[in-house]
Amino acid sequence: MAEKATAPVRHLFAGNNTPQGFFSYYEHLRPAKPRRLFIIKGGPGTGKSTLMRRIAARLNGRGLAVEYCHCSSDPDSLDGVVFPELGIAMVDGTAPHVIDPELPGAVDEIINLGGYWDEAQLAASRDEIARLTQEISALFPRVYRYLGAAFLMRQEQAQVNERAMNHAYARQALAAASEHLTAGLRVCGQENGQAHGPEEAREGRIRRLFATAITPQGSLSFLHDLFDDLPHLVVLRGAPGTGKSTLVARLADFFAARGYDCELYHDALRPDRPEHLLIPALQAGLVTSTPTHSFAPRPGDLVIDLDKGLDRQLVQAQAAALETASHFEEELYAQAIATLKQAKQLHDELESCYVHSMNFPALDRLQSEVEARILALSAPGPQEIRPVQAKP
Repeated sequence: MAEKATAPVRHLFAGNNTPQGFFSYYEHLRPAKPRRLFIIKGGPGTGKSTLMRRIAARLNGRGLAVEYCHCSSDPDSLDGVVFPELGIAMVDGTAPHVIDPELPGAVDEIINLGGYWDEAQLAASRDEIARLTQEISALFPRVYRYLGAAFLMRQEQAQVNERAMNHAYARQALAAASEHLTAGLRVCGQENGQAHGPEEAREGRIRRLFATAITPQGSLSFLHDLFDDLPHLVVLRGAPGTGKSTLVARLADFFAARGYDCELYHDALRPDRPEHLLIPALQAGLVTSTPTHSFAPRPGDLVIDLDKGLDRQLVQAQAAALETASHFEEELYAQAIATLKQAKQLHDELESCYVHSMNFPALDRLQSEVEARILALSAPGPQEIRPVQAKP
């Protein structure tokens, strides 16, 4: 029977399929003040995602907040779970989302699920495993080439709009967004007797993740899950090249310089560029609404449409080129998703080779032990760090 959630739950991505290949912000799953990081190793179908999901559900049912980090190539699977109140996380440590131990033994601990499989049974499936692995490996470069071509079409649109953009309007938009979001800062200051942010004189931590991923299911977004409950929200709109990511980055710098931790959620087609900003301490944020992840504004939200800063005559003169680039971007994006779907189907076959070889009763015992250890770490007072003892 599934545990009922009794504490906050958030869903997000730390890795994504991009024109640069698989792009990882995986290190940002590591808690700011880590107490324990479980790095789980094992092949496909060995139960990594199931282990994390079950432990997270059980602990959430006991009142602990959980962040679920989903896999961009199979969003029904997990790449990690984070218990932010405890400074504890569990992450999949297999390629392509590799995370290296920083403090082995002291904080970071490797759990190898490879010790729970029947090697003789896997050896009997060796040829099938090799075939599927090779076919999957050939598909992902194709995905990235399609996305790279889609990005070039996005850039064609951006170049037209950059030339047509009134940058004075963009600066006004930045000021308006800052004014709206600092309403949360003023409320915070009134409640805490602080006019300029947290007492601690430090630069705010910027955490980088993805709210939307390119997946076999299409463009999948957790925007509403992450931003719906924020009382201070800006909804940003605008065509490529109107300066959306620049505005988001400048706002993040503004609040981080005042000591506020920020979460930046990045664009899958250009993963170095932020799309969304969340400032947890102020319950404030900015969402970029686009055709691939639209966000309907609520009463009280500030809506900024950067398209209003475009010179319409310049844009209209390039209307045919813009339409062509937009059409090809959509087509290439769709081809990337179709190819990801093929890879997912093959990966499901590969997982079945491993599933039938696993000692699941032993994995159930491992789950109980890890869960007990995390609960022990949540108790007040000094804690003894013990390695996992469960054996197949």
